[in-house]
Amino acid sequence: MYETLLAQIGLEPDQAAIYEIMLKTGPAPARKIALQAPYKRPYVYKVLDQLIKLGLAEKKEERNKVAVFSPLHPTKLRELAQQKLESAQIAKTRLENTLGKLISDFNLISGKPGVQFFEGYDGALKVVGDSLLAKTEILSYVDSEAVDKYFGADNEIYLKKRSRMNIKKRIIYLDGDYIRKRRIVSNLSLTKARLVPAPAPFAAVMQIYDNKVTYITLEPEKIVGVIIEHPNIALLHRNMFESAWSIGTPWPETNLSLPPAASRMV
Repeated sequence: MYETLLAQIGLEPDQAAIYEIMLKTGPAPARKIALQAPYKRPYVYKVLDQLIKLGLAEKKEERNKVAVFSPLHPTKLRELAQQKLESAQIAKTRLENTLGKLISDFNLISGKPGVQFFEGYDGALKVVGDSLLAKTEILSYVDSEAVDKYFGADNEIYLKKRSRMNIKKRIIYLDGDYIRKRRIVSNLSLTKARLVPAPAPFAAVMQIYDNKVTYITLEPEKIVGVIIEHPNIALLHRNMFESAWSIGTPWPETNLSLPPAASRMV
């Protein structure tokens, strides 16, 4: 009746089976418990010792009498369930930290594009942070006004890390009054930028590096991030970037005013 549930919250199947028998029989010698279990008596002794260590059973021995095993209060199960939950959360965190490498390894042997999808602000930061692993120059399309508005200090941190890691980047900015009134405060030996006209602001960032193309949207109510890893898809977007770069206006130009805060995510 309870065996499946007990196994789900952290007990081994044999521990769950023996503990359920004990709940139904009450204090009893191992022989009696073994008669109701699908295990031999020596193995039942072993499981009973395990339940004692888990705080789910106790053993009473009196001189010249057979030892009696009793179940302890089931509230101990709540603690075991919490421990399993915490262990699962730790495992999930470790998986998230290594998932990108696992996907990369899979892509190498399968030739299939790897796609990772992230939601929310923290997810977008993971996508942006992935570019700090770039082995090639980063090519990027940026709506600077949206970046400045929604990502604030986190992009200054990103810029400092990229500069410290000596990662080069070329950026195509959406042309307009906003960007022309700003000026990059950055290591210009690592960052080159050009302006291209666009019909409307796109409130997003696209980056191309290695064999990856990444996207993040910037409006707080619907932030998403995507990483696509495939050499052909990356090459397609790299060629499109070079075409747009060739007709873009070099930026920053001389004598542009310095704004109160540096343009971010560059």
